[in-house]
Amino acid sequence: CLHFATDPAMAPWRTFALQVGVRSSVALPLGPKPGAPLALLVLYSRYPGGFSSDAQQAFVAQLKTLLDLALARLAPDRPGTEVLPFTLRERWRERLAGDGVEMHYQPIFALAQGRVVELEALARLRDVDGSLLSPGRFLPALNADDLLRLFREGLRQALAQRATLVASGHTFDITVNLPPAALYDPRYAAATAAALSVSKCPPRALLLEILENASEAEHALGSAVAGV
Repeated sequence: CLHFATDPAMAPWRTFALQVGVRSSVALPLGPKPGAPLALLVLYSRYPGGFSSDAQQAFVAQLKTLLDLALARLAPDRPGTEVLPFTLRERWRERLAGDGVEMHYQPIFALAQGRVVELEALARLRDVDGSLLSPGRFLPALNADDLLRLFREGLRQALAQRATLVASGHTFDITVNLPPAALYDPRYAAATAAALSVSKCPPRALLLEILENASEAEHALGSAVAGV
C-alpha cells in the first residue's frame, strides 16, 4: 500500500491506521516454496510510499530471501510434517528431558508357536496438558542429542518392563527401534551396552531395529516407534 489515505482497498482500516501514524505498508509472504506461504510478514511505515524507493525495495527483497531460507532450514525433512513454533518445540524438549516419555508395548504373536514371543516398545510423549503425543507429532521438534536421550530413556523403561514381566513368569524378547544415525553414532552402542550392564536382560533378548530409509521411517512413525 503506497498510502492508506488514498488506497481504496485500505478503506476499512484507514481511520485507525492514520490515527496511529501508519501511512504505507508492504506484505511479504514467507515460505520455502513459492506459492505456498507459511507466514505473512507485514511492515508499516510512517511515510507515504515508504517502501517504494529502490533502496527500500532491495531491503524488502533481501529480508524476504533471508526469512525464506530460515523457514527452509526449520522445515522438517519428512514430507507431510509441519513447521513447529519455537515455544512448542522447546516445551516438548523439556518434557523429554523430564518425565514425559512413556513406553507402550505391542505384542508380537508367532503363528508357528501359537503364542506371544516378543514385545515392541513404542515411545510416546506426555504433554503438559496430559495429552499423549505420537512420534510423528513430536519427533520433528528433536535434534540429534534429543533423539539419543529419547533412545536411552526408552531403552531403560523397556528393559525395566521386561524385568517386571520375567519376575511374574512371562519371558519375552523386547524390540526397540533406532534411527539411521545410530549406524554411525557410537553413542548408541555405548548407551545400549550401559543399559544392558545394569539390567538382568540377556543381550540376545534385546532386539534393535534400524529404520532403513525415510519412507520406512515415516510409515513406522505413523503407527509406533520406540526410542527414535
